[in-house]
Amino acid sequence: MATTTSSFPNVSKAVSLVAFTPEVSQGTKNVKFEVATGSGTSVTVSTGGSGRDDAALANAPDDLFNGCQLYVVDGSAAGDLHTITDFTESGGTATFTLGSSLSSAMTSGNVIWVLAPLPASNFTIAPTTENLERDFHRLGLDKASPVKGINLNNGSTDVEVMGLVQELGNGDTYTLDRYSQLMACFGSQDSYAGTLISGGSSTTTRWDVADASGFSVNDIVMCNGEARRVTAVDTASTPDNITVTPAASQEPDDLDEVFGFEVTTPDDTGHRSVTMLFLQDDQLIEAAGCVLNIGMSATFGEIALFAVDWDGETWLVTDAVTLDGTQLAKNPIGVTVASAYFGTTEMCLNSFSFDLGHGRQEIRDACSNGVRYFVRERASTLQVVFRDKNKVPLETWQKTGTKARLLLQIGNAAGAVVVIEGWATVGDPIGMADVGSTQYWDATFQFFDDQTSTTPTTARIARG
Repeated sequence: MATTTSSFPNVSKAVSLVAFTPEVSQGTKNVKFEVATGSGTSVTVSTGGSGRDDAALANAPDDLFNGCQLYVVDGSAAGDLHTITDFTESGGTATFTLGSSLSSAMTSGNVIWVLAPLPASNFTIAPTTENLERDFHRLGLDKASPVKGINLNNGSTDVEVMGLVQELGNGDTYTLDRYSQLMACFGSQDSYAGTLISGGSSTTTRWDVADASGFSVNDIVMCNGEARRVTAVDTASTPDNITVTPAASQEPDDLDEVFGFEVTTPDDTGHRSVTMLFLQDDQLIEAAGCVLNIGMSATFGEIALFAVDWDGETWLVTDAVTLDGTQLAKNPIGVTVASAYFGTTEMCLNSFSFDLGHGRQEIRDACSNGVRYFVRERASTLQVVFRDKNKVPLETWQKTGTKARLLLQIGNAAGAVVVIEGWATVGDPIGMADVGSTQYWDATFQFFDDQTSTTPTTARIARG
């Protein structure tokens, strides 16, 4: 990024970058490091070093930065930008493996940044230092000067929705990307490769496949652009088969490809925090200890957007920063193909708005060194505006409290599809919407877990 050199300094809002970096320890940023060694496709950092955020990498889990980018600040490789394909930390040495070779060998003490840029818009952040007001008995109307208290931050941004960088078709290997790291802030992740339809005897609900051993009940799969949930897996028959719901619109043909997904199931505790980065011109805000919530919305015919918001702890503003990052070389998902099912009933989708509903609670004590945030509640909802075909949504779903699996799919191509899925029931009373002088229902479904099984039934986010 350019550095402002005018004798009348100013920050151009027309040039900016939004990114995040996963944190090893909540509230401690691990963004900028001094290199120990760097050559070819390997860069190492000593966690015993005294430079930058080096010590914060101690005990970092493997793969924490996979899919993020490494930017070289200085030295002979200055300006290099590489995707991190593997990360490990062992014996006090953190090793970043890169997807491409450094342009030149690095020397000890060279500086790098690690970040995951996002195609974001409408970014807002409020770095705050609290005022501790003083109000003693005084001989005048003016109050005494306040004492400065705790630092904290909060903010939000919209992010373009994208599927997997590496699709999960027949025999494909799962690869973490930057969106995978974002989704890991909300829960545990499962992934599985696809397979092929085998033979010509498949039905719309039973797909004969070459190998079903990689699938489990409740997995999300896609064939011919239609995402479905697996309700049974049979590896004893010849060929193997899986049972899916809702029924596909057509019977798969021999050798049609079945795709797998990366599925994020929300956690109840232990949520990962991140450092949010906002670069305007050459001024950088680093906001640490950010605990996130996510939503997703779109109207049919528009680009889908994630809505990310957070509460966080400390922050730092730095001038004259040299930093760069690139976006993924893929398109966001335009909602030109979509579907929504409540049970086996398809809803003619006009628009939707999903909210994972992670409610954050603040704690303040000496051990947290200020403010710390934890997710203490979840109230996931999905609002769907869909065409009024009959009275069933009002007379049955709402009046009787119907419980069914809710499945929303946007996009229909491998590497460009996202699914929201889980047990749900109608929450607020269904409203009426006017779309082009045509009657539509406006229903807000709430996801639930009645604790009738050891398997959680919360809303899941699947990327394919």
